[in-house]
Order: sequence, then C-alpha cells, then structure tokens
Amino acid sequence: MNSILLAVALALPAAAQNIDFAKMGKEATSVQAALVAMNDGNPVGMLVADAILQSGAMVAFEPMGGRSTIRTGKDGTPIIVLDSALAMTPRVLGPRIAREASKMLLTGMPDSAEKLYMARSIEVRVWLELGGEPRDLPVIDATSGAKDAALASEYKEWLQEKPEMLLYKLGQAAGVDDIPTQQDALRARLQTTFSTPELISERRRQLAAYETANRAFVQFLLEEKQWKEMNGR
Repeated sequence: MNSILLAVALALPAAAQNIDFAKMGKEATSVQAALVAMNDGNPVGMLVADAILQSGAMVAFEPMGGRSTIRTGKDGTPIIVLDSALAMTPRVLGPRIAREASKMLLTGMPDSAEKLYMARSIEVRVWLELGGEPRDLPVIDATSGAKDAALASEYKEWLQEKPEMLLYKLGQAAGVDDIPTQQDALRARLQTTFSTPELISERRRQLAAYETANRAFVQFLLEEKQWKEMNGR
C-alpha cells in the first residue's frame, strides 16, 4: 500500500471559516482513515488517493451546507473543502473527496457531458468500493446512519441508467454538449468561417484535443464496464 500524506489545511482565517480547532484532530484522523481505505486494493479509490498524494492536495473542513468544493491555496496547493457537519466515516468522506479530486484527475478533458459522467462514475464507484450498499439508499453509511437524499438520487442515476442516457442527462442539466457535438461545431466553423492561418492552426489543434479526449472517454467506459463485471454491478 502506498503511504498517504494527509494535510488538513485552513484556506481562510479560522474566524472566517468558523472552524472548531478542537475537532481538527478527529477530522484529520477521519480523512486519513478514508484515504487509507480507498487505497486498500480498490482500483478507483487508489486512483483518487494517488492523485491527492501526487498533487500534495490538502483537506479542510468548514460549514458548507452539505456541499464540497476545491480551491487553490496562495501557493498553488489544491485544497479540498468538505462540510464540517459530515459524519466522519470513510463511506461518507471518501466519495466527497473523490468528487473534488476527480476535477484534478480530469483536467485534460474538455468541459463536456463526458467529463461530468466520468466524475460521477468515479465518485459512485469509490462509495461502492468502500462498502456502500445501493439497497440502503438514501442511507449513505449504515454504520453512522448518515443520509443524503440528493446524493442518493445521483448515485441511483449512475446505478440504474445506461451510460449513454446518463451522459445525455448530465449534459442537458449542465448545459454542455458532448464531445462529438463540440467537434462537429468546430469543424463547421473551420469550413464556413473566414479564418487566418493562425486561427486555422489553433482550431485544428482543438480538434486533435477533442479526438484525444474522446478516445480517453471510450477507454474509460471500457474500464468502467470491466469494473462493473468484476464487482457484480
């Protein structure tokens, strides 16, 4: 097992974050436990844990109303911010860490329905690898009894929908097209709009980047399918 370097950082002054310093020890230990569990022979969890280790990302807690986010510190360090009201268990923290860490993992993907799908898949599979039980939803963690109806709805979508349908739904909800649609639009502009040689070169570079991203998504789906088969999903 790779060693996990965990730092719990405060991105803002404590007064601004309303962080309870007395709980920081517990929070640090809980995140450490979540990362170790994710890294313990779980393919997707190991991917996320390694991304956090390699990036030097830190984890902070503050009142977030159930949300999470990722920020960049003044020194460029990624800071994953979780809600301080969360139950401090791996099954609760792990997927939320994965949600934000996926933004680092998918930096090479253009904003697209595919990128949204990949992030959702990573998050839900981390939850399943940590022992999440679909039949218990909206209970996210049976040990603590933690419930989250909104999160449960998102997890059920991935569990029940075919990839192409969920891809479409996520794109529609976010107002972003899939990669082939973006490619077609760019090709049309290349053919019908007057362009300087420099602009033509840039658009061809963008088309090549789309091709690379599309191949990455196809490979992701293949690996996801294999994961589902191995895990009885």
